[in-house]
Amino acid sequence: MTRRLQAQGRVYPTDVVGLEYYDGNFPLFEPDAPLTAEGMQASIRKIMGRFYRARHMLSIGLNILSFPAIVFQLHRIGAGWQRWYRRWARTLHRTGGWLIFRRWTAAFRKDGFSGKLAEAKRRLQPR
Repeated sequence: MTRRLQAQGRVYPTDVVGLEYYDGNFPLFEPDAPLTAEGMQASIRKIMGRFYRARHMLSIGLNILSFPAIVFQLHRIGAGWQRWYRRWARTLHRTGGWLIFRRWTAAFRKDGFSGKLAEAKRRLQPR
């Protein structure tokens, strides 16, 4: 795909956009119509924002409070532990993801990627 996009002249120049954006979170090529690079970026943030939410911090507290439920299942303590631990681990990962996503979004706003994207698109335009 990279070779095809380069042959078509749709890859944004790295001297404008920069190699620091090659992490899979930024559109670095001109997509096929009707998509736009700005629309792709907004969709990425929207999807990640829906998956990683602050409400998972509340779930951590609820999981801590539900821990005694394992003690009440003494006859099946192993199964109770596994069920509780899976919920606990999933909640921790999603909460950590929310914290990372929040920092990433703040850095995105400060960093000026949108301006770099506009300049890169301008350079792709035939003169």
